[in-house]
Amino acid sequence: MERSPEPSININGRHAVCTATNMSYAKIKTKYKDSKRTINKFQLTLVKLTKLKSSLKFLLKCRKSNLIPNFIKNLTQHLTILTTDNKTHPDITRTLTRHTHFYHTKILNLLIKHKHNLLQEQTKHMEKAKTNIEQLMTTDDAKAFFESERNIENKITTTLKKRQETKHDKLRDQRNLALADNNTQREWFVNKTKIEFPPNVVALLAKGPKF
Repeated sequence: MERSPEPSININGRHAVCTATNMSYAKIKTKYKDSKRTINKFQLTLVKLTKLKSSLKFLLKCRKSNLIPNFIKNLTQHLTILTTDNKTHPDITRTLTRHTHFYHTKILNLLIKHKHNLLQEQTKHMEKAKTNIEQLMTTDDAKAFFESERNIENKITTTLKKRQETKHDKLRDQRNLALADNNTQREWFVNKTKIEFPPNVVALLAKGPKF
């Protein structure tokens, strides 16, 4: 039996062949050419759902690690209303930092909630699209088609996971570096115990009771 070639993959989930059978993806397209819109609808919905799941996992991981993604930080990046000659009073800086972090965290939580709502919506669309495919194709064709799409989904998920792990690690390193470099107001923290506190804990305590 002749072996089918491996599918060509990219981040949008486009591919050339089915991996489960010898019938190429092009043949499925030809066989069901009058239903191309239904097939494309399924594929687009699957890609959206896959990306959405990946995005939600990244945001949840950031929240668990107490990290704020850069695209949220950028919302308040150019806040200069309280600065004079590119300087801000230390008391204002501390207060602004505290409230900005609270704002960023609130946006992160709202975005996670929004993603959950979108996930429920897209899951319903996916179920409907799958039903349409099952009604359109024969049992064998549908089985081959779904298996091919699962392979595509897995490859997209793997690619996105690697990217987001890199982003998460960079955010964590930036946070740790900022905490380690923050040597201001260390008189607020005096360790009179024999316990070794991590640098990030020391840096946070050194900000004082107003932080």
